[in-house]
Amino acid sequence: MIIGNRGWIPKRYGSVAFRIPDEREAAAADQAERAGVGLNAYITAALAGRVAAQAQPEMLFRLKAAGSAKEDFLTVLNKAGRNQPPVAGDELPPKA
Repeated sequence: MIIGNRGWIPKRYGSVAFRIPDEREAAAADQAERAGVGLNAYITAALAGRVAAQAQPEMLFRLKAAGSAKEDFLTVLNKAGRNQPPVAGDELPPKA
């Protein structure tokens, strides 16, 4: 995609064939109809939302890491748990 004066403009469209169970296709078709869009548009929007949701945390971690210093991390890590007794739920599960 490229950025134009009006936001994101698709550079090209691809074609992907995939298989889904009949019940999921029917459910997606019902939801698309209720939303007033075609099945292709509905699936494209759903996929775009999922891809964006998965990319968001990774991007945030990269931005945080870029502005962080290893020394700051080690300072915080060294303070973790000091002068604080364990609380219920901190225990490791018993080995099987």
